[in-house]
Amino acid sequence: MSRNGISLDSRCSGDEDSSHHWNEDRAAAGSTLAPADSGKDAWLFLAGSFVIETLTWGFALAFGVLQEYYSTHEPFAESKNIATVGTTASGIMYLGLPLWFMSLLALPSTRKVSPYVGLVILCSAFVASSFATSTNQLIVLQGVFYSLGGVCVTGTGIGGVIVPLLMDALLSKYGFRWALRAWAALVFVLTAPALYFVKPRLPPSKVREFNLSFLINPTFFILQLGNIVQGLGYFIPSIYLPTYARYIGGSPIAGTMTLVAFNTASVVGCVIAGILVDRCHVTTPVALSAAGATFACFGLWGLAGTISALFVFSIMYGLFAGGYVATWCGVTMLVTSKKARVEPSLVYGFLCAGRGMGNIISGPVSESLLGESGLHAAMGYGSKFGPLIIFTGATALLSGLTLFARAKPGLL
Repeated sequence: MSRNGISLDSRCSGDEDSSHHWNEDRAAAGSTLAPADSGKDAWLFLAGSFVIETLTWGFALAFGVLQEYYSTHEPFAESKNIATVGTTASGIMYLGLPLWFMSLLALPSTRKVSPYVGLVILCSAFVASSFATSTNQLIVLQGVFYSLGGVCVTGTGIGGVIVPLLMDALLSKYGFRWALRAWAALVFVLTAPALYFVKPRLPPSKVREFNLSFLINPTFFILQLGNIVQGLGYFIPSIYLPTYARYIGGSPIAGTMTLVAFNTASVVGCVIAGILVDRCHVTTPVALSAAGATFACFGLWGLAGTISALFVFSIMYGLFAGGYVATWCGVTMLVTSKKARVEPSLVYGFLCAGRGMGNIISGPVSESLLGESGLHAAMGYGSKFGPLIIFTGATALLSGLTLFARAKPGLL
């Protein structure tokens, strides 16, 4: 995201429409603009964005720690809908982005106040969920309202490394009620001042018209379909890794560290996929991501009977499946090159929504799949996690089949 608050950087634009608006706004602003990529304001913007992303998305990426705690402590122990809390939270954050981008295009004057409103909603959701006594209350408060506030505050990465460790320590020492209240206070204290520095470099532009015709474009439809399928399975390992670690005899901290390993590898995977997107057709890194994630599920998780083997899976799956999101920039460039005057941020936003759709569906689906597999197999395949492993591997495999669409000239 660039410092104007909504547009993707020039790599993702695919046409000159956004740069035309940018030049108009710059001319209106005169010669008072700070440098785009250097200077105090740019570094403060970067630091503020880092804090906001770490705290907002970090909590969603750390839900596996909460999943493990909720499933083993009252009043949520043995509940059948705990996974839905986490998938709802991250799913709505993704799903709400295109609506959010459209509202910013239509009402650019709201950019200044909306992040603060979102912060209040987000922190209030944490505090309110600390009083929850049922899973349904957690779904509404920690799932829906937290994610709505998160959409307003941000537009992933290191938060998935730091937050699981911090959340594990808070839960172990204070329990979930005071852990959530402490987290709400921490988020507010750190995010409120950070929001001040994450401000547009350019003045609010005139209202822009947005073109949604790309939604029925075959290129977008095919790539979005693979994206939705990938989202169906992507978050399942991150939700169940700590629980699976306990199932095979690992300690609570070992379970948390598998999640940290997964999130750390995802950061590296995004960097590698981003480099490939710059050098190859977008379907190439998509296919590599799918192939690696498929092997990680079927060849590693299904056979993981020790913590060390589970760590190997966490790293491999994070490296390949985690890098999938970095291909969205390539998809955006491809779609905008085929459809003139399409706002790149909307293409990117609807890709986020596609992952959100898959993510929300994966919550209840994973809960229904969790149970005795009936398979006469060793390790993961023969456990109650067997159906989850097969489902995750199958969705990873199917997400890469968009590669074959390149066989038809002009389609991709």
